[in-house]
Amino acid sequence: MTILRSRLAPMRFGAIIVVVMAMFGASAITTLGQPTAQTYYGCLMNYRFLWVNTDDNLPCNPPGTIISWNEDGTPGPAGPPGPAGPQGPAGPQGPQGDVGPQGSQGDTGPQGDVGPQGDTGPQGPEGDVGPQGQQGDTGTQGLTGPSGPQGLTGPAGPAGATGPTGATGAPGATGPIGPQGPAGATGTTGATGPTGPTGATGATGMSGYERVVTTYADQTVPLGDTGAAYFATCPAGKQVVGGGAAWANAEGAVPVISVSIPFRDTEWLVLMTAVGSAHAINVDVTAYAVCVTVAP
Repeated sequence: MTILRSRLAPMRFGAIIVVVMAMFGASAITTLGQPTAQTYYGCLMNYRFLWVNTDDNLPCNPPGTIISWNEDGTPGPAGPPGPAGPQGPAGPQGPQGDVGPQGSQGDTGPQGDVGPQGDTGPQGPEGDVGPQGQQGDTGTQGLTGPSGPQGLTGPAGPAGATGPTGATGAPGATGPIGPQGPAGATGTTGATGPTGPTGATGATGMSGYERVVTTYADQTVPLGDTGAAYFATCPAGKQVVGGGAAWANAEGAVPVISVSIPFRDTEWLVLMTAVGSAHAINVDVTAYAVCVTVAP
Protein backbone atom coordinates (compact mmCIF):
# COMPACT_ATOMS: atom_id res chain seq x y z
CA MET A 1 0.00 0.00 0.00
CA THR A 2 1.33 3.49 -0.85
CA ILE A 3 1.99 5.51 2.32
CA LEU A 4 1.19 9.24 2.45
CA ARG A 5 1.73 11.92 5.09
CA SER A 6 -0.95 11.62 7.87
CA ARG A 7 -3.71 14.29 7.62
CA LEU A 8 -6.81 14.50 9.78
CA ALA A 9 -8.31 17.54 7.96
CA PRO A 10 -10.69 16.66 5.06
CA MET A 11 -9.33 16.85 1.48
CA ARG A 12 -11.29 17.86 -1.66
CA PHE A 13 -11.55 15.72 -4.79
CA GLY A 14 -12.29 17.57 -8.09
CA ALA A 15 -12.53 14.81 -10.75
CA ILE A 16 -14.88 11.92 -11.55
CA ILE A 17 -15.14 9.28 -8.76
CA VAL A 18 -15.82 5.94 -10.43
CA VAL A 19 -15.80 3.79 -7.26
CA VAL A 20 -19.23 4.15 -5.69
CA MET A 21 -20.16 1.85 -2.83
CA ALA A 22 -23.82 1.05 -2.10
CA MET A 23 -25.43 3.09 0.65
CA PHE A 24 -26.54 1.12 3.79
CA GLY A 25 -29.07 3.34 5.67
CA ALA A 26 -27.33 6.10 7.58
CA SER A 27 -23.89 4.42 7.80
CA ALA A 28 -21.56 2.07 5.91
CA ILE A 29 -18.74 0.09 7.58
CA THR A 30 -16.02 -2.00 5.90
CA THR A 31 -13.56 -4.13 7.97
CA LEU A 32 -10.46 -6.11 7.12
CA GLY A 33 -12.34 -9.23 8.31
CA GLN A 34 -14.25 -8.95 4.95
CA PRO A 35 -11.46 -8.19 2.39
CA THR A 36 -12.00 -7.79 -1.33
CA ALA A 37 -9.54 -7.83 -4.22
CA GLN A 38 -10.58 -4.31 -5.39
CA THR A 39 -7.66 -1.89 -5.94
CA TYR A 40 -8.21 1.89 -6.06
CA TYR A 41 -6.02 4.52 -7.78
CA GLY A 42 -5.91 8.28 -7.21
CA CYS A 43 -4.01 11.27 -8.62
CA LEU A 44 -2.66 13.26 -5.63
CA MET A 45 -1.45 16.84 -6.15
CA ASN A 46 -0.74 19.39 -3.39
CA TYR A 47 -2.45 17.16 -0.77
CA ARG A 48 -5.62 16.93 -2.91
CA PHE A 49 -6.97 14.09 -5.03
CA LEU A 50 -7.63 15.19 -8.61
CA TRP A 51 -9.42 11.91 -9.27
CA VAL A 52 -10.05 8.46 -7.66
CA ASN A 53 -10.73 5.48 -9.93
CA THR A 54 -10.35 1.71 -10.27
CA ASP A 55 -8.38 2.34 -13.48
CA ASP A 56 -4.82 3.73 -13.29
CA ASN A 57 -4.71 4.72 -16.98
CA LEU A 58 -6.30 8.17 -16.44
CA PRO A 59 -3.95 11.18 -16.88
CA CYS A 60 -2.07 12.49 -13.83
CA ASN A 61 0.22 15.34 -14.96
CA PRO A 62 3.19 16.46 -12.82
CA PRO A 63 3.49 17.41 -10.10
CA GLY A 64 0.62 14.97 -9.58
CA THR A 65 1.40 11.42 -8.33
CA ILE A 66 -0.69 8.24 -8.78
CA ILE A 67 -1.14 6.23 -5.56
CA SER A 68 -3.03 2.97 -5.00
CA TRP A 69 -4.61 1.06 -2.14
CA ASN A 70 -6.85 -1.99 -1.65
CA GLU A 71 -9.08 -3.58 0.95
CA ASP A 72 -7.04 -6.67 1.72
CA GLY A 73 -5.91 -7.16 5.34
CA THR A 74 -2.87 -8.94 6.77
CA PRO A 75 -3.62 -12.22 8.68
CA GLY A 76 -2.41 -12.40 12.28
CA PRO A 77 0.32 -14.84 13.40
CA ALA A 78 -0.58 -18.37 14.49
CA GLY A 79 -1.24 -18.98 18.22
CA PRO A 80 1.00 -21.26 20.36
CA PRO A 81 0.48 -25.07 20.14
CA GLY A 82 -1.48 -26.71 22.99
CA PRO A 83 0.12 -29.27 25.39
CA ALA A 84 0.20 -32.99 24.49
CA GLY A 85 -2.72 -35.05 25.85
CA PRO A 86 -2.22 -38.17 28.09
CA GLN A 87 -1.73 -41.62 26.55
CA GLY A 88 -5.00 -43.52 26.04
CA PRO A 89 -5.64 -47.06 27.49
CA ALA A 90 -4.62 -50.22 25.58
CA GLY A 91 -7.22 -51.62 23.16
CA PRO A 92 -8.97 -55.02 23.72
CA GLN A 93 -7.47 -58.40 22.56
CA GLY A 94 -8.19 -59.01 18.86
CA PRO A 95 -10.12 -62.14 17.66
CA GLN A 96 -8.32 -65.47 16.97
CA GLY A 97 -6.92 -65.70 13.44
CA ASP A 98 -7.86 -68.44 10.94
CA VAL A 99 -5.83 -71.71 10.74
CA GLY A 100 -3.02 -71.30 8.21
CA PRO A 101 -2.81 -73.52 5.09
CA GLN A 102 -1.14 -77.00 5.13
CA GLY A 103 2.61 -76.65 4.58
CA SER A 104 4.30 -78.62 1.78
CA GLN A 105 6.12 -81.90 2.64
CA GLY A 106 9.82 -81.45 3.26
CA ASP A 107 12.55 -83.35 1.39
CA THR A 108 13.65 -86.81 2.70
CA GLY A 109 16.71 -86.46 4.88
CA PRO A 110 19.89 -88.56 4.32
CA GLN A 111 20.12 -92.04 5.90
CA GLY A 112 21.84 -92.02 9.27
CA ASP A 113 24.84 -94.19 10.20
CA VAL A 114 24.25 -97.66 11.69
CA GLY A 115 24.29 -97.40 15.46
CA PRO A 116 26.34 -99.69 17.75
CA GLN A 117 24.93 -103.10 18.72
CA GLY A 118 22.81 -102.96 21.82
CA ASP A 119 23.03 -105.24 24.86
CA THR A 120 21.21 -108.59 24.80
CA GLY A 121 17.67 -108.17 25.93
CA PRO A 122 15.94 -110.43 28.47
CA GLN A 123 14.37 -113.77 27.53
CA GLY A 124 11.08 -113.17 25.84
CA PRO A 125 7.92 -115.05 26.80
CA GLU A 126 7.15 -118.38 25.21
CA GLY A 127 5.36 -117.99 21.94
CA ASP A 128 1.99 -119.44 21.09
CA VAL A 129 1.76 -122.90 19.62
CA GLY A 130 1.77 -122.71 15.89
CA PRO A 131 -1.02 -124.15 13.77
CA GLN A 132 -1.11 -127.88 13.02
CA GLY A 133 0.77 -128.67 9.87
CA GLN A 134 -0.68 -130.78 7.09
CA GLN A 135 -0.27 -134.46 7.53
CA GLY A 136 2.46 -135.94 5.44
CA ASP A 137 2.27 -139.02 3.35
CA THR A 138 2.57 -142.25 5.21
CA GLY A 139 6.06 -143.60 4.96
CA THR A 140 7.04 -147.16 4.57
CA GLN A 141 7.18 -149.15 7.72
CA GLY A 142 10.68 -149.21 9.02
CA LEU A 143 12.30 -151.84 10.98
CA THR A 144 11.76 -151.64 14.64
CA GLY A 145 14.96 -150.74 16.35
CA PRO A 146 15.83 -151.37 19.84
CA SER A 147 14.75 -148.91 22.44
CA GLY A 148 17.59 -146.63 23.56
CA PRO A 149 17.99 -145.25 26.99
CA GLN A 150 16.26 -142.06 27.99
CA GLY A 151 18.72 -139.19 27.54
CA LEU A 152 19.16 -136.24 29.90
CA THR A 153 17.49 -133.00 29.11
CA GLY A 154 20.09 -130.63 27.75
CA PRO A 155 20.46 -127.03 28.99
CA ALA A 156 18.71 -124.20 27.15
CA GLY A 157 20.92 -122.55 24.55
CA PRO A 158 21.87 -118.84 24.82
CA ALA A 159 19.65 -116.26 23.16
CA GLY A 160 20.81 -115.14 19.77
CA ALA A 161 22.34 -111.66 19.31
CA THR A 162 19.99 -108.78 18.45
CA GLY A 163 20.21 -107.81 14.81
CA PRO A 164 21.39 -104.31 13.77
CA THR A 165 18.91 -101.43 13.79
CA GLY A 166 17.29 -100.90 10.45
CA ALA A 167 17.68 -97.61 8.50
CA THR A 168 15.46 -94.68 9.58
CA GLY A 169 12.45 -94.32 7.35
CA ALA A 170 11.55 -91.08 5.55
CA PRO A 171 9.71 -88.53 7.78
CA GLY A 172 6.00 -88.43 7.32
CA ALA A 173 4.13 -85.37 6.03
CA THR A 174 3.64 -82.52 8.53
CA GLY A 175 0.18 -82.56 10.05
CA PRO A 176 -2.12 -79.50 9.96
CA ILE A 177 -1.60 -76.73 12.53
CA GLY A 178 -3.89 -77.10 15.47
CA PRO A 179 -6.29 -74.30 16.45
CA GLN A 180 -4.92 -71.39 18.45
CA GLY A 181 -5.40 -71.68 22.17
CA PRO A 182 -7.60 -69.21 24.07
CA ALA A 183 -6.20 -65.74 24.74
CA GLY A 184 -4.46 -65.23 28.04
CA ALA A 185 -5.76 -62.80 30.65
CA THR A 186 -5.06 -59.10 30.04
CA GLY A 187 -2.02 -57.90 31.91
CA THR A 188 -2.07 -54.99 34.30
CA THR A 189 -1.81 -51.46 32.87
CA GLY A 190 1.73 -50.16 32.78
CA ALA A 191 2.82 -47.10 34.70
CA THR A 192 2.24 -43.67 33.10
CA GLY A 193 5.30 -42.40 31.27
CA PRO A 194 7.07 -39.18 32.29
CA THR A 195 5.65 -35.83 31.16
CA GLY A 196 7.29 -34.51 27.99
CA PRO A 197 9.20 -31.22 27.96
CA THR A 198 7.26 -27.97 27.63
CA GLY A 199 7.11 -26.69 24.04
CA ALA A 200 8.62 -23.41 22.98
CA THR A 201 6.54 -20.27 23.54
CA GLY A 202 4.68 -19.24 20.39
CA ALA A 203 4.83 -15.81 18.80
CA THR A 204 2.90 -13.01 20.53
CA GLY A 205 -0.43 -12.22 18.83
CA MET A 206 -2.29 -8.90 18.56
CA SER A 207 -3.21 -7.01 21.75
CA GLY A 208 -4.28 -3.59 22.96
CA TYR A 209 -7.65 -3.46 21.13
CA GLU A 210 -8.88 0.14 20.79
CA ARG A 211 -11.64 1.83 18.74
CA VAL A 212 -10.86 5.36 17.57
CA VAL A 213 -13.89 7.60 16.79
CA THR A 214 -13.28 10.89 14.94
CA THR A 215 -16.31 13.15 14.31
CA TYR A 216 -16.31 16.03 11.77
CA ALA A 217 -19.26 18.32 12.58
CA ASP A 218 -21.16 20.40 9.98
CA GLN A 219 -19.08 19.32 6.98
CA THR A 220 -19.78 20.61 3.46
CA VAL A 221 -20.03 17.62 1.14
CA PRO A 222 -19.88 18.38 -2.64
CA LEU A 223 -22.06 16.84 -5.35
CA GLY A 224 -21.65 13.31 -6.70
CA ASP A 225 -18.87 14.03 -9.21
CA THR A 226 -16.63 15.35 -6.39
CA GLY A 227 -16.10 14.28 -2.81
CA ALA A 228 -14.55 14.99 0.58
CA ALA A 229 -12.15 12.73 2.51
CA TYR A 230 -12.18 12.07 6.27
CA PHE A 231 -9.78 10.01 8.42
CA ALA A 232 -9.64 8.11 11.73
CA THR A 233 -6.02 7.65 12.89
CA CYS A 234 -4.68 5.02 15.34
CA PRO A 235 -2.49 6.10 18.30
CA ALA A 236 1.29 5.79 17.94
CA GLY A 237 2.51 2.20 17.99
CA LYS A 238 -0.82 0.69 16.84
CA GLN A 239 -2.06 -0.49 13.42
CA VAL A 240 -5.52 -0.29 11.88
CA VAL A 241 -7.29 -3.64 11.32
CA GLY A 242 -10.82 -2.42 10.61
CA GLY A 243 -13.01 0.65 10.42
CA GLY A 244 -16.09 2.31 8.99
CA ALA A 245 -18.13 5.51 8.81
CA ALA A 246 -21.51 7.05 9.64
CA TRP A 247 -23.31 10.35 8.95
CA ALA A 248 -26.05 12.36 10.66
CA ASN A 249 -27.98 15.66 10.44
CA ALA A 250 -27.86 15.90 6.62
CA GLU A 251 -29.43 19.08 5.21
CA GLY A 252 -30.96 19.22 1.73
CA ALA A 253 -30.06 15.79 0.28
CA VAL A 254 -28.81 12.30 1.08
CA PRO A 255 -25.02 11.88 1.52
CA VAL A 256 -23.33 8.72 0.24
CA ILE A 257 -20.30 6.94 1.76
CA SER A 258 -18.59 6.06 -1.53
CA VAL A 259 -15.32 4.68 -0.05
CA SER A 260 -14.52 3.22 3.41
CA ILE A 261 -11.09 1.55 3.37
CA PRO A 262 -7.72 1.36 5.19
CA PHE A 263 -5.66 4.21 3.75
CA ARG A 264 -2.32 3.17 5.30
CA ASP A 265 -1.16 1.05 8.24
CA THR A 266 -2.42 3.56 10.81
CA GLU A 267 -5.41 5.36 9.14
CA TRP A 268 -8.96 4.58 7.94
CA LEU A 269 -10.19 6.64 4.94
CA VAL A 270 -13.83 7.65 4.28
CA LEU A 271 -15.03 9.44 1.10
CA MET A 272 -18.41 11.27 1.17
CA THR A 273 -20.45 12.59 -1.79
CA ALA A 274 -23.90 14.23 -2.16
CA VAL A 275 -26.75 12.71 -4.21
CA GLY A 276 -30.08 14.25 -5.26
CA SER A 277 -29.17 17.89 -4.76
CA ALA A 278 -28.25 20.79 -7.02
CA HIS A 279 -25.63 22.02 -4.60
CA ALA A 280 -23.37 20.80 -1.80
CA ILE A 281 -24.92 19.74 1.53
CA ASN A 282 -23.92 20.03 5.18
CA VAL A 283 -23.66 16.86 7.28
CA ASP A 284 -21.93 15.50 10.39
CA VAL A 285 -19.43 12.75 9.42
CA THR A 286 -17.93 10.18 11.83
CA ALA A 287 -14.96 7.98 10.87
CA TYR A 288 -14.07 4.84 12.90
CA ALA A 289 -10.79 2.91 13.16
CA VAL A 290 -10.23 -0.41 14.97
CA CYS A 291 -6.62 -0.38 16.24
CA VAL A 292 -4.39 -3.05 17.85
CA THR A 293 -0.77 -3.52 18.88
CA VAL A 294 0.98 -6.03 16.58
CA ALA A 295 3.99 -7.91 17.95
CA PRO A 296 7.18 -7.46 15.90
